[in-house]
Amino acid sequence: MSDESPCWENTNHPLPERSPFDQVLILGWYDGPEEGLIRCGKCKRVYFFKLLDFVNEDEGLRLFGLAPLPADSIDRAVQALSQYMSPKWPMWAPIWQFPTEAERETVDSLIDGILSKAGPTTLVVTTSNLAEVIQEAKTAPDEHAAQPAVREAV
Repeated sequence: MSDESPCWENTNHPLPERSPFDQVLILGWYDGPEEGLIRCGKCKRVYFFKLLDFVNEDEGLRLFGLAPLPADSIDRAVQALSQYMSPKWPMWAPIWQFPTEAERETVDSLIDGILSKAGPTTLVVTTSNLAEVIQEAKTAPDEHAAQPAVREAV
C-alpha cells in the first residue's frame, strides 16, 4: 500500500473505536505495555510506541506516543526474536531470556538499531489495550512532536 493512501492515523478520533493495530510487539512492561513496536493493519505502517502518561489508572487507560519507523522494522525484530521464542499476535511480550549472554547482546543491539530509526512522535493514542480499542487518537501536539522517540537503555 502506498504511503500516501489515507489511513486511520491521518485524522483525529474523539470516540472509542476498534484498534487498527494488528501487531503489538511489547519490549517494555510495567503493569502493562510501556514501549515497543506496533503495526497498523490497514496501511501496514510501523511505529515505535512509548508510554507518555497514565490517563485513568483505575480503568488502565494510558497515553502512548507513536513515532514512525521503517516498514520492515517489526519484521526484522520478529525475525531476530523468533529464533528463541514463538510470536503470539495480536500482542506479543517476549520473555527476554536467551541461551547465552552473547545472544542476548546481539538481539539487544539489533533492537536498539531498529529503534534508533524512529522519527519524532506523530500520533498520541489513549487506550487500555493497543490491540483492541483505541479510546482517542490525535496527531501529536507540538510538545511531543518536537521530541524524537528515544528508547531509554534497559
